[in-house]
Parts: sequence; C-alpha cells; structure tokens
Amino acid sequence: MTAKTPVLDVLIARDRDAWRLYFAPGSWVPGFLGPVDTSTIIQSISPVSRPDLDDLELFARETDSPCERRASADGGVEIRASGRSAITLAVWLEELVRKAEEETAVRKEGERVAALTDAELDAELAAWGIDPKAARARGAALAAKLLAKRVPK
Repeated sequence: MTAKTPVLDVLIARDRDAWRLYFAPGSWVPGFLGPVDTSTIIQSISPVSRPDLDDLELFARETDSPCERRASADGGVEIRASGRSAITLAVWLEELVRKAEEETAVRKEGERVAALTDAELDAELAAWGIDPKAARARGAALAAKLLAKRVPK
C-alpha cells in the first residue's frame, strides 16, 4: 500500500469583519492549525490574519514549494498545493492562525483596560509598581506632542 499524497486546497476570504480559512471538500485539514469549525459542510478556521500574497510568493520560492494560487477581489486567495508543497503551505497557514490569535488577545486586553474605571486602572498600575499620576502625566505629554505634529497650525 502506498502513502496518500496530501493535497491542501483552501480559500482565505473575508467573513464579515474577519478573515476565515476554508478547506475544500476532500482537502487535507492539518490538525496543528487549531480548532476547525465543523458545524457546516465546509470546514473552516476563523479568525485568521489577512493573507499577504507577496509573503506567500516569497515563502513558496524560498522553500521550493510551488502552489497554485488565485487572488480574489477582496484581498483573499485560493491556494492549492500537493505533496511536500502542501506541508510547506500548512506551515505558512499556521502563521496566519497564530497572528490572528495574537491580534485577538491584544484587542481583548485593550477592551478590558478601556472598560476599567480610573480607580481600577490606577490600582492595576500601582500593583505593577507604576506611579499612576506619573504615568498619566507622561501619557498626556505624549498625546500633546503627537497632536502637535498632526494638526497644522
């Protein structure tokens, strides 16, 4: 019995305000990419970062892993690779998943901090050994400096 050559056939497209990675029926779905949404016929992962087609081109060339790709009008891309190229593509896709996880964590932390009251924020800063009054003064000075550069006089 011979081993089956992996085929990775995906579409990365907009899904409302995020990007989603869709796997074509019959495509290899690498388990290391993370949890796959199987609630519909087409398996997918969301969110993923916006695909950088120049980066994909460079990555494919540097790893000698050709793949078929077709850009969509919204900045998405359909990609198909087989054999070693499919494995290499999976590594590139993993980076899109990881970046999206980091972006989500940063956004959630920003939302959490923005929801704090002034007293809660001061207490959190103090717990980290930061003087809240001094931090606010530095923040105000930085904001004034940036606004002065941005607003014509």
